[in-house]
Amino acid sequence: VGFNLEVPEQFDTLAAMFQMDNDLLYIIKKPFSSCGRGVSIIHSYDQLMSIKEEEEYQPLTKVKPLAQEYIANVKLFDGFKFTIRMYVALTAVDPLSVYVFNNGLLRICSKRYSLDKNPEQV
Repeated sequence: VGFNLEVPEQFDTLAAMFQMDNDLLYIIKKPFSSCGRGVSIIHSYDQLMSIKEEEEYQPLTKVKPLAQEYIANVKLFDGFKFTIRMYVALTAVDPLSVYVFNNGLLRICSKRYSLDKNPEQV
């Protein structure tokens, strides 16, 4: 489930969800950023409310942060999160014709994955 935090109704809906369920885990992303810049993980109503006050998110209508449910049960490589990017070209559907490029991308995080709610560990 995703929320556009610049829209007051969606912000309020997510806030109400945090008030009802203390075990939620959401990731807040600023659009048009990469490599983990502008990403925060929140796990409480207070953290969500603080986003309205944080300078890096001001004004919400300009920054347009997005909130997505954090997937806690992820595949790990020796305890580290990773992504694999493969490039393919689909040139026909009937008959199916697909080309897989020789080069791809593998990214492995530099810190072990943890769901510890201590911000230095997440």
